Amino acid sequence: MNKKYTILLISFLLLLNACYNKKTESENETISDPVERREMLFTSGSPESSIVYKTLYNIYTEVFDRMGYSFSCYYSTAKRAAIDADSGDYDGTVSRNYNFNIDNEYPDLIRVEESIYKAIITAYTLNDEIKIDGLESLKNQEYMVGIKRGMKEVENNIYNYIDEEYVIIANDSEQLIYMLEAERIDFIDSFDQINQILKSDEFKVKNILDAGAISEILLYPYFHVKNREIIEEFKNILLEMKEDGSYEEIVNDIRNSESENY
Repeated sequence: MNKKYTILLISFLLLLNACYNKKTESENETISDPVERREMLFTSGSPESSIVYKTLYNIYTEVFDRMGYSFSCYYSTAKRAAIDADSGDYDGTVSRNYNFNIDNEYPDLIRVEESIYKAIITAYTLNDEIKIDGLESLKNQEYMVGIKRGMKEVENNIYNYIDEEYVIIANDSEQLIYMLEAERIDFIDSFDQINQILKSDEFKVKNILDAGAISEILLYPYFHVKNREIIEEFKNILLEMKEDGSYEEIVNDIRNSESENY
């Protein structure tokens, strides 16, 4: 073979090999494992079976996904959820009322200045004669009221209309239902998560009635101070979701799903 053509052929093969190696490197970069996203771990005072928990879980998952984080959440009592979030072992707590930390009991928790959920405070009773329509309807009544521990805003509002001697504080919603069944209290004052408990085999056959809504409370996210730098971004994406309809879609999907299963 002519020496000139031999050189050209070798050069051409070297060029092909270089191009192939470059392509392979590019493909390897493309198919390499993605960078693991940081997980944001929050606490919740609402049980996993509740509408509140399910709705907030999906909202947080979507917000943090848009921010480039993954999300998980664990349930404990309202008091423990606040203590754990403030400790720094977690990134925050998913929802509390606006004045939850007014006394700075949890100095390392910062409120996000945009509500994330509207909780309906409902009365549940065995007495079909009890009808509740707002807090004003509790005036001059001697109802024994059961409240779940940690619902500070509910307690503060109730005491403006009912004397403290008529209010019983319980550790969880199940305990309140047992007290209601035993007629130790006239009605339960609780978030809408009671509905999920009433669907269980243990309670669904019992004649527990919805006596009406007492009030509505806006709930807010609280972040641990270590996450201060991402609070504004979280707030802006939450507002974005409310504007683009994805927030309302999540809320309605959960409520519709729970209604179908009732």
